[in-house]
Amino acid sequence: MKEILTLQFGQAAGFLGAHFWNQQESLFSCDENNESPIDSDVHFRAGIGAGGIETFTPRVLIYDVKGGFGSLHQNALYESLTPEINHAAWDREIQEQKQPVIETEYEKILRNEVTDSNQQTVPVLSKVETWNDFNRVYYHPRSFVEITEYDLYGELAVLNTYDQGADLFQSLNREYDLFDHDLRSFLEECDSLQGIQVLCSVMDGWAGFSSEYLIELRDEFPKTSLISWAIENPMNDWESSHSFIRALVSLNETSSLYVPLGMPAIQKAGYDANSLWNRSAVLSLGYDSITLPTRLKASQRSSISEIIEYFSPSSQQRIAMLNLEIENHSSVINLSWSDRTPKLYSVFSVARSQSPTNTYNYHIDIPYKLLSSFPSSLAEDSMTRPNAYLSVGTTPIQKMEYLVELARRKTFGIKREELVDRLESIKEAYES
Repeated sequence: MKEILTLQFGQAAGFLGAHFWNQQESLFSCDENNESPIDSDVHFRAGIGAGGIETFTPRVLIYDVKGGFGSLHQNALYESLTPEINHAAWDREIQEQKQPVIETEYEKILRNEVTDSNQQTVPVLSKVETWNDFNRVYYHPRSFVEITEYDLYGELAVLNTYDQGADLFQSLNREYDLFDHDLRSFLEECDSLQGIQVLCSVMDGWAGFSSEYLIELRDEFPKTSLISWAIENPMNDWESSHSFIRALVSLNETSSLYVPLGMPAIQKAGYDANSLWNRSAVLSLGYDSITLPTRLKASQRSSISEIIEYFSPSSQQRIAMLNLEIENHSSVINLSWSDRTPKLYSVFSVARSQSPTNTYNYHIDIPYKLLSSFPSSLAEDSMTRPNAYLSVGTTPIQKMEYLVELARRKTFGIKREELVDRLESIKEAYES
């Protein structure tokens, strides 16, 4: 098994995805004398661009609202593949107008091939508004699916609630059949699909959209290995809490493994917990590291399905916690839900440190590269050698107890009983 297809839903997923794709692109090697242990074909696809140029672009499908892609629609590799105007159907003078797309300063510098050593290439925190502001990678135009009914900045409407997202998916799926329209061509390119990785926000409208998407996906591909990386924000209001609860119970049923990604508790000068760019950079250290075995060359690779099998797939224990260990940091950095004294049933671990002190499932001597797109306030040598742990244990019990109480107080009618029952069922799976 080889290829992995990634689905990204919304800005939070875009930020984490941008760090990930920047990192993967940086590992390309054409040096025959120093062959990389990474098989880039796992996450990248070959193609033909404008003028017959060979291209190598991420195997990813990205959903975002209007304004979420910035200037990424302007892809020089495929620029001449836009549809031509049929002049024969109109016998008068034709004036073609295109809406200007404004490049970020970081994009201009990268396009002009200025090296990373130039301090001008570093994005500035105050100027990073979307994931496009620190992106380094070319994507195939088919990777972008823009949702024009909603706007990133609220000029049209903001995709805030679970019901908005669920209704949006159903409406688009009736009109376009999203699997045939968006997904199927990516799947047909795969010779032996390892599985699907899903990056999604679970605190807003993308919670409903991704939940409905995965229900349909499971109907089409019931045996495909699927890991959901669920990106959380603080539950500041009932709408975000309600979206989170409903996404959790739905994605827990449709995913082979569900990994919550929360607010990293990292003590470091310059770290801005309110910056999605900063938070996603820390999350990317864990996400990139724990998935590293899935993209090694075939002789060393551990597939997505093998990792899932490691966590007793016959049980209903599908929620796994991700933690990060960095040298010179006094404690393990919790990237998922907190629990000081969990009982662990199983742990899958990957070490990138050169001299790990513990026993790991994988010790992979490939450093995490601190690219110019990585926040300079977080960049230090120890960040290049993180160790990551993915574990299943009793942590969900405490979380489910809190969510059950919240659902009982805030939800009314039949929905309340349904949500409470499903949360209780999840809790019971971790009590044995």
